[in-house]
Amino acid sequence: MKQYFGRTVGLRWRTAVILMVGTAVLLAGRTVAQPRHQAVVPPSLVGPATVPARRETAPPPMRVDPAQIKPLLAGLMIFSLDCALKITPEDGSLLDRMPPGGVWIRPAGKPENLPLLVAMLRQAEQRAGRPILIGGDPWDLTAFMSGTVRKPLPPLPPLMAVAAAGGDRYAAAWADAAARTMRAMGLDWMPGPDLSLWPEHPGSIASTRCIGSKPHEVARIGAAVIRGMQERGILAAAWGFPGGSWTRERSQPPVLTTPPDAWPERHGVPYREACRTAILLQVGDTEVPMWSGGPALLNPAVIQGLLRQQLGFRGIILAGPADGETLKMDAAEVALQSLLAGADMILWQGGLRGVERAIDYLAAAAARGDLPAELIREKASRVSSLIATARQQVAGGEPDGDEPEEAMQDLQRASLTLVHLRGDALPLDREAVPVGLTGTVDLDALQKNLRKPLKSVVQQPIMSASHVGDIQTFEIDRLTRNMHGLNTVVVTVTERERVETVIELVRAIRKQVPRIIVVFLGRPDYAVRLTDADAVLLAWGCAGSRDTLMCAVADALTGRCAVGLTDLPDKVILRPGETRTLDGSVLLRVPAGRLPCAVAEDYPAGFFLSMPPQQSLRGLVWTVDGKKVKGGTLTLSADPIRPVSVSLDVRDVFGNSLTAAFTVVSGDPASIR
Repeated sequence: MKQYFGRTVGLRWRTAVILMVGTAVLLAGRTVAQPRHQAVVPPSLVGPATVPARRETAPPPMRVDPAQIKPLLAGLMIFSLDCALKITPEDGSLLDRMPPGGVWIRPAGKPENLPLLVAMLRQAEQRAGRPILIGGDPWDLTAFMSGTVRKPLPPLPPLMAVAAAGGDRYAAAWADAAARTMRAMGLDWMPGPDLSLWPEHPGSIASTRCIGSKPHEVARIGAAVIRGMQERGILAAAWGFPGGSWTRERSQPPVLTTPPDAWPERHGVPYREACRTAILLQVGDTEVPMWSGGPALLNPAVIQGLLRQQLGFRGIILAGPADGETLKMDAAEVALQSLLAGADMILWQGGLRGVERAIDYLAAAAARGDLPAELIREKASRVSSLIATARQQVAGGEPDGDEPEEAMQDLQRASLTLVHLRGDALPLDREAVPVGLTGTVDLDALQKNLRKPLKSVVQQPIMSASHVGDIQTFEIDRLTRNMHGLNTVVVTVTERERVETVIELVRAIRKQVPRIIVVFLGRPDYAVRLTDADAVLLAWGCAGSRDTLMCAVADALTGRCAVGLTDLPDKVILRPGETRTLDGSVLLRVPAGRLPCAVAEDYPAGFFLSMPPQQSLRGLVWTVDGKKVKGGTLTLSADPIRPVSVSLDVRDVFGNSLTAAFTVVSGDPASIR
């Protein structure tokens, strides 16, 4: 590292490297124990922050000392740094003179340098005498750091897998695993969760980092993640306000076209809930034509009118990235306009040179009176005070509960979603052998877990797809030439491979073998295009090791699934003398997952298919007015005098228990409607 530091400029940063190596090693191997408290919004914020309008005419001359105003402006910036640690003398001088208000650590460079970088930033925080947020995306960092820490990091599925599994307990388990990972790295804030809804427009660049398309479900899961992270000492920033951040095409900004009168009951639902819990909230580059136009981060109607006044958010508003490629204006001017529009802090994704230039630009604007110095001081004081107070209030102890690896495997099992099934293609049994495996990921782990129940399992990996992003024609020819004699082929692919080439592969294999199964890791709108196969199992993917995911996939392919219950009505209305027979096995989801978002007309949110449940069930019991009923079927009839209480209790082979309850009443369904 010595080659990157000047002999005089940035001396403190070079000294920090030497002094903090021991601390850095400790940060990589353990977490910091602190007392645990419930996360709440700081009570000191009694109302929305007021932001003076930009002055059209210059005020009376007032001297603004750049040497004093620049450190305050730096405290409103969130820099991006990576683990390459190529800090030039100029970079070291900037970080020493003007430490930022926060740092977003990106997964680049050498993973083993991350603890060192965190230790250096913590020392800068002590010198500055004010808090510095240090964080990153746990999904990115889990993949980046896997294999470099002494204790393996828990695998982290995307948040869409949490929605597919359903239930607040899975959101809490995800938050626990993510918080453990971040605390082990010495971090204290997370960019996310993104609360924008799944896009309605085909061709949008979406992701499984999106939670789903149902506003209230996204609100519930997002709030549970934010609350769970903050209870464990990590400030989670609600992302993507005011929505629409997934409705984007390549190299184009996202667009929110929902009218203002419809926004509160659709895109506004998750953010309204987040405003009750989150301390940080990000406004990005989404175009808002229904709110006088322009990017949201430059729009006072969005930041002040919608977020501050209508939703009553009292925390810190992050705007940016100011140097994002979709913003067609100078990044320094973006920062200026965002602060005037009501933002508190500015995010950056590029190098420190651009941030330093922006700070100079903002200081010059303050000297001209275009950016009031009192506004800068108010924001700097408020941000520093709020972060310090929030840290005390969300200080978390060691996370408790199940080991995160076990909880994440439970989540992976519960999120597996069957989106296509032809005939009895699943589950696989001895009649399906010999089985061939091919694909782009995790064939060794899948083969290991399938050999025990099926015995005869072979594999042929596709080697070139990870490099070129396509499954090449020569690979398809090579694979299909060697598939004679196989009864079943299981193809494991991800969203990284162009879906058109995956379709071509499936069709070619279809001509060679009686049965083909696709295991897809990634976007659901890609998975539902692969229906030339006999079955498509959506496995979502995960950051870090996928061994537990492939174990769950192998179990599901052979009929051992986590079980879910279909949504039952709270009340069943029967006419006098009418009976109705319910088969408990028909009310199950096997596997348990369902689509969290609408991806096509035939695949609405909540869609699922089931395979036969026999190998997945350990018990199924009906109870009527407190008395257990033998058998899986139940004949219902109404009591003309009082409601009848009915419940269904299910237990799967992994020990998960589920209960659904409803009442049966007598009446005329048509008249009651």
